[in-house]
Formats: sequence, structure tokens, C-alpha cells
Amino acid sequence: ALAGAQRDIAGAAAELRAASAGQEPAATIARDALRVTSFLLRMHTEALAVAPYVVKQARRVARDEPGYGATAARAEALSRVLEEQREALSACAEALAVPARTPLEDTAGFEMQESLLEQGRAISLDAVHLQLKSDVELLFFHQLASPSSSGGINDYRGRTRRLAYDVDPVFMVGGRALLTYDFEHVRNAARLNAGFKTDRLFSSGGDIAYDSSLGKLIGLNGFASDVFDIGADLVGISTSLKIARFTSGNVTELAVDPATGRDAGAVASAPFQLLVRQIDVGFDVTKLFPEAADDLYLEELLVGFRYMDYKLPRIFYGLREREPGTGDVYVFERQSPAQSVTSRFYQGGFGLRMGNGEWPRVAPFGDVGLYGGAGPVRYAFSADPAVPGGPREVDEATMIALSGNLSVGLRLRLTSNLSRLRLLTELSYNVEAVGQGIVSSIHATRRGDETTYTVGRKIDIGGFDLFHGPRLLAVLVL
Repeated sequence: ALAGAQRDIAGAAAELRAASAGQEPAATIARDALRVTSFLLRMHTEALAVAPYVVKQARRVARDEPGYGATAARAEALSRVLEEQREALSACAEALAVPARTPLEDTAGFEMQESLLEQGRAISLDAVHLQLKSDVELLFFHQLASPSSSGGINDYRGRTRRLAYDVDPVFMVGGRALLTYDFEHVRNAARLNAGFKTDRLFSSGGDIAYDSSLGKLIGLNGFASDVFDIGADLVGISTSLKIARFTSGNVTELAVDPATGRDAGAVASAPFQLLVRQIDVGFDVTKLFPEAADDLYLEELLVGFRYMDYKLPRIFYGLREREPGTGDVYVFERQSPAQSVTSRFYQGGFGLRMGNGEWPRVAPFGDVGLYGGAGPVRYAFSADPAVPGGPREVDEATMIALSGNLSVGLRLRLTSNLSRLRLLTELSYNVEAVGQGIVSSIHATRRGDETTYTVGRKIDIGGFDLFHGPRLLAVLVL
């Protein structure tokens, strides 16, 4: 019926197009019909702009309330009908524009436009929110000894020293007030003092700070930073800055039996502090397929860049292949004296969050991230690492690093979906591990016509750096 009506109207419009515009009542009928059709076309265009969000909300409700499945199906069907009607009206309007001698953009339905000033005056208070956020976090640092921290199986028998770290965890309570405005269906697109920068209210053992303003990271300040962040949010760019400072730590140098690898007692001990900076900048790929991401319970999929740096006392271990060309087992060759080393990495990778969003009353979620890259490092070896003050062989190299993070959590919504007031809590446990090592040489083995390449010699630090702990986040939206 719709297709038939479209053919009838288009046919009538074609006859009007062929009529002389100076003849009456043909010109008057064409102009009046074009006015009505342009209004209908504008209404359908506006409705189609919000239809995807209506369908998305209906599907989310149906996911938790199976009885609403028919409602979601009707919303999808209505969206398709609106598109078919828009196509029919567009064809009719273009045909009527000829005898009416009026471009479609000059018709009554499309003359109504708003300037930036008019849009500013029309800001809806329903889109303005005051967010009150609180954050409670406990963060631990450990070095996890591993015989495969840099690939292969590492046999450290022969070393005489290793380091043990005893670092008090950081306990931090923070809070932040934030004024936001939802623009063009993007939540919190316009933010005053953009991002969630944690203001420390109480801390013990150090402090932790978060920020999500890309503008500030590239040197912008004030309003210019806010405007830049609004644009980044609209195109799907996400930024996260985390700075953790451990102020109460102790490192102990232990003697090791070279034959058995067992500890033989403490040799020296000293206090130290640890400052960790991590910056993540990525594009949320789910912006490209929002409906499919929703069906896959994919809240966020960030692909981008990670920068990380921190400084620790280290002992480096030089290792070589036990059997050249195999690349499976590496044996101890030499060790460095204890020294303070800065790890600085530039990495690329991805991070994703799986979950069901904020809509259910109780919703589990999980995060997975994997980044790989490298960075410069400066280190030194000496003839006898056990003798302090001896001559050292200083070298610079590229440290290869692989970092991964995993977290599981539970989100609880304490208010009704129908209420403007929203109170959400998230409890999660986060684990991040960083493995790093230096490739000193590549060994080429030729067997017949085939050549295989393995790492002949490498340098590593004896384990993974591990950051982990629980976090409780509460958000009140007014």
C-alpha cells in the first residue's frame, strides 16, 4: 500500500512538473503541496535522528525483562517504516519542487534553522547534570619472580644477588564535583573542568590521582582545554591519566647461593619511593557499531596508545641460550650491581570492558587490556657486582615491554531508572602486570634451505612488576 501510494503521488507530481508554472491552479497547488510535504519530510527526518536511541533503549529493557521483547521488535519495525516513508516523501518533494519553482532547502519545512546562539538559549535543564564522585582505592606493588618473565625458560643459577621489595600499599579516598551537559545524545559531552580528576581527601602510604582531560595533557588550560575535550568526546576519543606515588617502601639486597639459587641472607637495605605515571589515549571502536556492541555486552573497546614510566632499584641478569638456535632455555651469564633504573615505555594495544551498562539493578563487568611496545633504558654492568664503587660498563638499549591488565567487578544501581537522580556504585579488583627485557643479540640457524632466528642473548630483571588492589567508586548524578 505504501509503495502504491508513493507511485500515485509521484505520478501526480510528475504531471504537475510537466505543467506550465504560469498556469493556475497548477502552480498554486504545487506550492501548497510542497509546503505540506516539506513539513512531513522534516518531521520524518527528525524522528529518524532519535529512532536508533529509542530502539537501543527498548532492546536494553527487553534484555532484562523478556516480556518487553515485543516492544523492542515494534520499535525496530517502526524505525524501518519511518525510513520507507521518508524515502517516499523525499521523492515527492523533489518532484513538486519543479513546478513550484522552489528549491527544497527553501521550503517551509527546511527554513527553520537554529543558530549557535539560539541553541545556547534552548539548552534543556534535563541535559545538565551535577555529578558527585567518590573514590576509595587500595593499591599494592610487588615484583613477581618468574623464570619466564622475558620469554623462554630462564635458569638463574649462578647469580649471587637479587632484590626484594617491601612496599606499603597506598590507601586513598578522593572526591570530585563535576558539571556536565549531554549534547547530541552523547552523555557528558560538555564538561566544565573536564574529566574525573580525583581530589585527594585522605591518603596513607602515598596517593593516587586520576584525570581524563586530553586537553590538559597536551598543554591546554582552562576553557580551551574544556572545548578540546568536548570535541574529543564527541568523536569517541578517551583519555585516562593515572599517577600513583608509593612513599613508604624498602628494598633489600639478598645474597643468593649460586649453586642452589636459595637466599643466603640480607646484604644491604635502603628505603625508596616509587612514582608511577600511566597515560592511555584511545578511540572507542564501539562508536562504529553501537548496536552490535550492545548485543555483545561490549561497553567499550579502546584501541590506542599507552605511555608508562616508573623508577625502581634493579639488578640486571645477562642470559644466553643453553643450546644455540632453540630459544627455549636460557642460562645465567652475568649480573649487574644494584642500581636505580627508569622504565619508560611507549606502547600500542587495546582495552575492553564487558558488561551490561548502568541499566540493570545489579550488573557484573570485567576489563581486559593488552599493550606492547618499547622504550629507552640506561644500565651498567661491572666486573664484580659484589664490590661497590668498582668500574662500570655503562650501556644504553631498547627495553621491550608487554603490559596486561585484568579486572572484575560488580555495578549496583541504587535508584530507579525513571528517576533523574542516579546513584551508582562499582566495586572492582584490578591487576596489572608488566614484563620487560632487552634483546642483546639475535642468533640465526640455517638448516637446509630454511633459516630460523632466535634470541641468542638477552637481559632481564628476574620477574614481573605487579600492581593490584580493590577499588570502590560511587557516583551521584543530580
